[in-house]
Parts: sequence; C-alpha cells; structure tokens
Amino acid sequence: MVRAPALLRWSFIVGAVVDGLFAVLMAAPPRYIGRVFGLEAFDPGAAFRYSSAVGAALMAGWTLLLLWALRAPVERRGVLLVTIVAVLGLMGANAYAVAAGVVAAAAMAPTFVMQAGLIGLFAAGYRSAARG
Repeated sequence: MVRAPALLRWSFIVGAVVDGLFAVLMAAPPRYIGRVFGLEAFDPGAAFRYSSAVGAALMAGWTLLLLWALRAPVERRGVLLVTIVAVLGLMGANAYAVAAGVVAAAAMAPTFVMQAGLIGLFAAGYRSAARG
C-alpha cells in the first residue's frame, strides 16, 4: 500500500469540507446569496430556488466524490484535476454574475480568492502524488 502525501490527503479533505458547506448554504439561497453577496432583501423565486437546489445536490455529490477519493488518494488523484475544471467553471459563472451586475465585484472577491486558493491546493496535492 502506497502512503499518500499529506498535501494530497488535505486537498481531498479541504475540498470535501468546502463543498459540503456550500451544499448546505445553497439549500437555503435567501440566507446564502443575500448575506454572502450583500444583496439587500433578496427574495428568490421558484426558478432560482430550483436551480439552487440542483446546485446543492451537485455539491453534496461532489463532497461524497472527494471523500471517496480520500479512501485511495494516490490512485484517485485524478479526481483533483476534474475538480479543478469544476472550480474553473464556477469561477466563470461568478465572473458572469459580476459582469451582469448581479453581484458587486467587491462582494465576489473573497469567493474568487477562495476558489483560486483551492485550485492551487488541488494542483499542489496532485503534483505531490505524482512526485511521491
């Protein structure tokens, strides 16, 4: 059995925690969107609530995927590459929200920083497995 580098294991753990947290937050969009992005009196309609519930389900599934990969991190390190692609897609959606004037750039900045940090962590975790 190959011992996984700590950075690789932490990549899966941090990713699972963040995704799990966002799954919970997305299940309650008025609180999450309104508070995190500074939107006063945010009251989403049924279509938004539906799309947020779909996103929450996908985040919960991704949480489980990362926990599954943690059980054999070296063998399943490729999950981190797919996760990087997913985070890049989320960054693109967030950039659209800023460009469309839905969310102020200053309110989105912490999310972009977190996402960039996750990408860095996942890439470093993947590389640590390749070197190990």
